[in-house]
Amino acid sequence: EKQQEAADEKEKLLMLKVSVKRANNLINRDTLLPGDLSDPLCSVAVRKAKDNEKVDASADKHLYSTKTLQNTLDPVWDDAERDVSCSEADSLVFSVWDKDLGSKELLGRALLPASKALENAFEGDLELVLPAGKTSKGPPSTLNVAMKRA
Repeated sequence: EKQQEAADEKEKLLMLKVSVKRANNLINRDTLLPGDLSDPLCSVAVRKAKDNEKVDASADKHLYSTKTLQNTLDPVWDDAERDVSCSEADSLVFSVWDKDLGSKELLGRALLPASKALENAFEGDLELVLPAGKTSKGPPSTLNVAMKRA
């Protein structure tokens, strides 16, 4: 039975091309100096299906991060497509961080089920879920990503 489960899981493996394009309306975590804004980067990870209901990212498998862009709440990464392999039941986790010297603070996170790429490519905005206790004064923070089958 275990062999069958492993075989089923292997059959459902997806090869994807993933790209992080841009974010809009990020919250500002750099408020020490006037005019200072967040320095965002986006990390991409895979969350196994069994962990999809978890709030924290402790079990996520980190894949890669974009470069850090300085002093902007509307970063444009236009990241090159990256190869990602995961199961149909897994989700991709996009976490946007404010990176400062020696630390980083979460600006928001979005999940995208890998199964969204089964029938059609996905390109669009994901609303970022803000960290607990944080609120946005303006429009929601969004992240624009693209995902398709390789």
